[in-house]
Amino acid sequence: MGNIKNKKINFLRELIIAIAIGVVVFIFLYLFLWVGVVNKSNIIQYLSISILYSIAGYVPNKYLAVYLNYKIPWEKHPGKRLFYGILWGFLLTIITFLTINYLQVWFYFGKSIGEYFSKMSFSQFKLPIYISIVMFLFFYLFYFYREVQKLKLKEAKLQTENAKAKFNAIKNQIDPHFLFNNLNVLYSIIDENPQNAKKFVKNLSSIYRYILEHKDVDLISLDNEIDFAKRYLELLKFRFEDSLNYTIKIERSNVKIVSLATQILLENAIKHNKITNDEPLFINIFLEDDYLVIENNYNPIHGKKSTKTGLKSINDRCQFLLKKEIEIIKTDEKYKIRVPITNNT
Repeated sequence: MGNIKNKKINFLRELIIAIAIGVVVFIFLYLFLWVGVVNKSNIIQYLSISILYSIAGYVPNKYLAVYLNYKIPWEKHPGKRLFYGILWGFLLTIITFLTINYLQVWFYFGKSIGEYFSKMSFSQFKLPIYISIVMFLFFYLFYFYREVQKLKLKEAKLQTENAKAKFNAIKNQIDPHFLFNNLNVLYSIIDENPQNAKKFVKNLSSIYRYILEHKDVDLISLDNEIDFAKRYLELLKFRFEDSLNYTIKIERSNVKIVSLATQILLENAIKHNKITNDEPLFINIFLEDDYLVIENNYNPIHGKKSTKTGLKSINDRCQFLLKKEIEIIKTDEKYKIRVPITNNT
């Protein structure tokens, strides 16, 4: 019921917009082309024709715009979207107006379509052509302005999400549970293996230093991020020992990635999977095409629901900074996340 009501409201809104465009088109033509032609005796007729053609032109162009937005999004191909919008929109408008003009001739004079085209002249199309050009101009100026505003709003939202994601990454590491778990690990090894305890403290402090040093950085060298991932995984190894295994197969490169992405993804793998001696966790990190891949065996903790907050924050930042999205590939055995990387410095 609610959907039907919304559709009716949307239809009425679009109809009002189409009528408004018709009125604006009429005023424009009255001021610049119809001086001396329109008078008190025929003003209603010309206004009605202007509104009729504007509605007939606006409605199909509106649906065409929705279709093209799906096939050729403004944010990815603005030039291509504008070109095809104008091209197909103009052709669609001409076809629509030809149809309306023929129906008028058929209704008033009873002429067949053959007679219509055989006696067709430019003079009978001057009015619809004038209306179509002006209406088309107003339609695309209005529509282009609205899409630009949407893109600005989306960019502002992504900027906010980018800042929020970086804040959450820092907050996760200052989280009392994170500190509590690591202090417990340190306490357990400090007497039995002082050398490992020193190494543990060194890794823990380097992780905090890395996060604080890069909290305001958007894109970071993949080499630095992988070095961080190694230290983070070594820290986790102290806690899970042989229950956690990992491989990193990445050569040195000049590419960049959104900062702190690996930390969030590794933390997700630890948080949402069983990690025991009988059911160990295996994590593989490697490059695939233009993506960093973090893959683990899929052995979820049953009953534990994920909010997807971490993945959403990374995806929002990738969209904002790289114009790409992360890819999630899940099977019964593997859980794989591909994070886009870039060569831009």
